[in-house]
Amino acid sequence: MFTVRAKQLKPELKVKNYAVLIFSVLFASFIIVSTFAQSTKWKPVSGHIISKWSKDVSTEKVLPEYPRPQMVSNIVSEKFTKTEYMKADDNIPNLSNGIEFKYYEGKWDSLPDFQTLHPLKTGIVKNFALNSIKHTENFYGIEYSVYIKIPAEGIYTFYTTSDDGSKLFVDGKVIVNNDGLHGDVQQSGEAALEKGFHKIKLLYFQGQGGYSLNVDMKGPSIKKEEVPSRLLYYTK
Repeated sequence: MFTVRAKQLKPELKVKNYAVLIFSVLFASFIIVSTFAQSTKWKPVSGHIISKWSKDVSTEKVLPEYPRPQMVSNIVSEKFTKTEYMKADDNIPNLSNGIEFKYYEGKWDSLPDFQTLHPLKTGIVKNFALNSIKHTENFYGIEYSVYIKIPAEGIYTFYTTSDDGSKLFVDGKVIVNNDGLHGDVQQSGEAALEKGFHKIKLLYFQGQGGYSLNVDMKGPSIKKEEVPSRLLYYTK
């Protein structure tokens, strides 16, 4: 009868065997990751990684020899602004089609305060055409006052094209500022308006040389056009 004794490995051989095993596992992992990266066609990106343990880690310094997937944020930020509509006035008595005007004469470099001046004449016209009012060739001003009937609630754009200066107000607020001495220039502005009547004031002055004045508008279901006379009213 005989006895077989298991041969014990020396400590240094155990360490060597463990090292070989760990190396084999790491090498196999490397092969798997490389194959998967190539098959999925990851694209390298540049950028920075922020964590609570580090201030700023550049992705160029993290495994630069391996391709990395594109980092995409799922957070979307949106800003919403509430539109405040100018209130309409539907309690205006004795309305009739037309525009009230006041005519002044003087030499200005910009629109004067017509409230401090005495008009040479007043009257009613059907539109904003300068030729509707008899005027001198140079150095005069006109103040128009009218109610416009807005057919539907919405955002409306008003335009003035003038030589020289003009300024358009809606319900007391400056919407188009086209003031100053200049040639034929168009400016525009927007107003959020309720359906109904709104007060428009248009100021104009002529310096010297050429002169012109056109007023256009556009809005919901209205293409850009000269403000229609059918929408303009004054109080008798």
